[in-house]
This record gives sequence, structure tokens and C-alpha cells, in this order.
Amino acid sequence: MRYLAVLLTLTLATASAPLEVFVNDLQLLPGDQPTLLAATEAAGIWRSTDGGANWEPIARFPGAGEYVNVLALDPSDPQRVLAGTEDGLFASADGGLTWTPSQAGLESGRLLYCDLTGALESHRVQAILFTAQQLYAGTSDGLFASSDGGQHWVLSESGLPAAPRIYALLEADGTLYAGGFGGIFISRDGGEHWISSNLGLPQSTLVLDLAPSPDGSVAGAAFGAGVFVLADGSWVQTLSDPRVNVLLSHQGKLYAGSSSGAVYQTTDGYHWTTIARLEGQVTALTFAGETLYAGTSLGVQVVPPASQTEATT
Repeated sequence: MRYLAVLLTLTLATASAPLEVFVNDLQLLPGDQPTLLAATEAAGIWRSTDGGANWEPIARFPGAGEYVNVLALDPSDPQRVLAGTEDGLFASADGGLTWTPSQAGLESGRLLYCDLTGALESHRVQAILFTAQQLYAGTSDGLFASSDGGQHWVLSESGLPAAPRIYALLEADGTLYAGGFGGIFISRDGGEHWISSNLGLPQSTLVLDLAPSPDGSVAGAAFGAGVFVLADGSWVQTLSDPRVNVLLSHQGKLYAGSSSGAVYQTTDGYHWTTIARLEGQVTALTFAGETLYAGTSLGVQVVPPASQTEATT
């Protein structure tokens, strides 16, 4: 079967040549004029208001903050966006146009530390999760929770390994899931206590992403091992591609993106089809209407609706 992929490059307004950037995350701001936000490896945050045809830079943060790892939208206010960077957590109340730090109260925790010069410096934020009661940030040194929208944070560590690197967070049916080095951990009390949930996973695995599975369970992407689905308390491998980086649940389907450039789709969590083979590494996925956007190591690419139905195995 054939597919169509359109490469979209992010271009500086003052540049005459395209700027090829590594995209870590993509989010869609809803509204009368939907806006795509792209978090990049070394160029801050970019936006497109015309379906990805044109892009402009909108945010560069102090220090190492130009390395933006993850974006998250507040479900109660879609114009409120959080950005997890190499230099901590930042918040925007206007759809990403202006930003302020959102990391107060962490002076005694792991997210902020005092370097030899006495200046406060932040660890990298790799995952963000909004729930009805709390806001969670997964970092290079542990998991933090905030009950006031990110103004103040406390370390959530009971049952977790020392300084776990958290790359993925998910809430499903009242249970919290955290993935990172050491596998997957679950909490049924809002993050107060955690237990390991690694039955069926490879030993010492690194979990890069988590998403709801179409079968009503949870799926996880394990570095070097593929995609696993939780079934009766054990994780079952359903996709063997060892280079899967990202998962996306959308309208009853689960999508997976790989460093090989492949994009996969499943309607039951267990049987997968290949819907595209893109240039570069696929590192982020999001939908705008019926169009699937892929953030890659070479920019943003589009998989049109026809490609999603003309799938190959």
C-alpha cells in the first residue's frame, strides 16, 4: 500500500533557508483557529496557525530552557500550557505567547538544587500530567506533585526507587502510572504510595511512554523492547519494534511512533498495522481534525487521512 508524507520544516522569520530541528513534543491548542505547538530540542517552542504550513518561534527560555522536552495543556483551560524543559517547568496563560517559571517551593527537593555559585538551577522535566486533583511533573530526579496548579511542589517518592528518572505519566480509571528507568510503577492513592508493576517486562527496562489501550487497558513503550499492554496484571508484548518512542491514544485507536520512521496503528492494542514510514526518528504524535502530525528529528511531518486507512503490515 502507498502512503503520503509531507515534510514541514520550521523556519525562522529572518532565515532564508529552512531550520531543521529535532521536535520532542507536539500539542494542539483548540479554538476557532487551531494552533499547533512544537517543543524542540534546542530552539524553544514554535507554533503554526495554518495547519503546519508555516511556523514561527514563540518561546526561548533562559539557560538550557531552549531544550523543551514536553508540553501539556490544562484540561480546564486549554490556553494554559506547561512546558517541561532542561531548566525546569514553565507556564503560559495565553496559549504559549508568554511564559513564567512554575517551580516555586522546590528549594528543598530534587528538582531545584544549589550549584557551587549559589544560583538555583533546575533539573530536566520530562513528563507532565494533569488530573482532577493534582498536577504531576516527572523529572530526571524523581516525581513531584502540586495541589495548587504548579505554584508549590512536593516530592512523591514512597515506593519509588531512589531518584527515578520519570519519562511518562498516565492516569487511567483512578490509577496513576509512572514510567521510566526501572519500568512502570502504579499508585492508587494519588501518588502517596507507589508499587512496581513490571511483571512481563524485560529486566531493568526504560519505559518511554504510556497511553490508554483500545482494549480498555494501558499500553507502554519500553526502550529496546517494543510496546506492551497490561493484561490481568502482566505486561504482554504486542508490537516488537524495539525503537518505539511515543504512543498516542485517539478516538479508540492507539498509535506508535518509532526511531525507524515507522508509524503504527492498532484498534485493539494487540494487532498493529504500519500506516507511514517517515524521514527521521518519530518522537511525537498529535491530531488536528483528521490529520495526524508527527514530530521527528527532522521537523514536523504530516500523515494525511488517506494514509491512515491505506495501512500496510
